[in-house]
Amino acid sequence: ELIRCKIADLDTDKLALYSQLLGFSLELSKKQDVALADVDSLISQVDNDSGDQRQHFSDDYAQLLKRHTWLQKEEGSLAEEVAIWELSDPSEALLNLKHRVEAQSKQIRRCEESTRRLREQIEAAQTQLAEFHDEMKERKVEASSDSEKYEKLRQRETEMSQFISQFEATRELVAQDQVQAQDTIATLLEHISQGLEQRSSMPSQQRLREMRDEASFKERQLESSQHTTLRLTQERKQREAEMAKIETLEEKIQI
Repeated sequence: ELIRCKIADLDTDKLALYSQLLGFSLELSKKQDVALADVDSLISQVDNDSGDQRQHFSDDYAQLLKRHTWLQKEEGSLAEEVAIWELSDPSEALLNLKHRVEAQSKQIRRCEESTRRLREQIEAAQTQLAEFHDEMKERKVEASSDSEKYEKLRQRETEMSQFISQFEATRELVAQDQVQAQDTIATLLEHISQGLEQRSSMPSQQRLREMRDEASFKERQLESSQHTTLRLTQERKQREAEMAKIETLEEKIQI
């Protein structure tokens, strides 16, 4: 009743201004509620977003959270001020309320702008995330198509590993055969030399042909051993080069 009496005592201009500011205050309160709801929605969206996006928007999230808390405090402060105004001089209360409403209006506009920018950033980040998921699906399909080739390369790698593991033993056997053939040829040449020196004990034509045939056979064995050693060495180098290519390809596939 006291408040109504104070309002009734106002002159026509002040009463009209009071009514206008009161209506403006109610409208701003509604806009503030809408802005706070948008902020709550964005906070919930950021909470439900992925870890990378939450990290990306952590600063904006913290800033909006502070503004959200501040607006809630301002709402309470505005309510208290209106209550004080109802018990104070109406003229002074009208002036204070006008200043408060103007400041509140500016803050709400800034909050709405920040909300709009953050929403655009979230939409852009979601678009990038969708593109990244599509790219990962394409890479998965490509990796699946190359699995058969990779399995063949893996099998070839196993075969080459077995060959390389047995290469040393094979090479030793060939080397032993080569040394034995060289010793045989040396012994044969020694016998031939001794036979030439001892003309009195010259072998018969048949024995000489046998010795020549034996020498030719040993020479062929030596030549074959040398070719085998050379071939095995070349194959080993080729297998090592193929192994290097497979390891490089495996690293690329893993990437």
